[in-house]
Amino acid sequence: IDVAGLADPGAIDATDFTFKLGNDDTPGDWIDAPTPASIGATASQIVLTWDDGAIRNTWLEVTVLVTLDTGLSVPDVFYFGNAVGETGNSPNDARVDATDVLLTRQNPRPFFDPAEIDTAYDFNRDRRVNAIDTLIARNNQTWSGTELELIDLTGSKAVVESDAKSAGPSSENRTQPLGDATLGDVALSDVLVNGRLEWLRQFEEVHKKDRDVAAKAVDELLIDWA
Repeated sequence: IDVAGLADPGAIDATDFTFKLGNDDTPGDWIDAPTPASIGATASQIVLTWDDGAIRNTWLEVTVLVTLDTGLSVPDVFYFGNAVGETGNSPNDARVDATDVLLTRQNPRPFFDPAEIDTAYDFNRDRRVNAIDTLIARNNQTWSGTELELIDLTGSKAVVESDAKSAGPSSENRTQPLGDATLGDVALSDVLVNGRLEWLRQFEEVHKKDRDVAAKAVDELLIDWA
């Protein structure tokens, strides 16, 4: 969190914040979030770090409190959404489904063309987009009732950032026949029929012990769309 002149950066700790988790439009009813594993601060920045996997597929509300350490005159509230495997392909929902899986597969980033920090398909942030990332999207698919909701906090104590990203196909795309659905200008039917051997190239970048798992997931995906 970028700040301007913390009163006492060296004293910043968990008591200077509240952390809540929820997935609806009523943050007042959200539950307490886990305490960060570490908190660091300088005069211009606060870094909050949680254990891997501690916050998944939900919203995190961070409130920087009015304390002697922060020097704020009013609380400052931030919201962060987490949807494992979402690619940001739809403004209408944050669902993770087969479209996210296929988009990840269609945007590989091998070792000689490493992914940037903002690459939407590098879910494990290893600077590669390969079969491992495809499996992450495949294994974290969501549906109505489990997907990250695009919360609306209009009139609440804080408003979600206007540029918040979301993912998942629109309802129109989800109900299209396979032959009519597209990834950009490419028909999904062509991707699945003509792209079967492309999966093998991606497996070459996966550790040997993971190849059987990857191959099985690919086979299931192709069957699902056949």
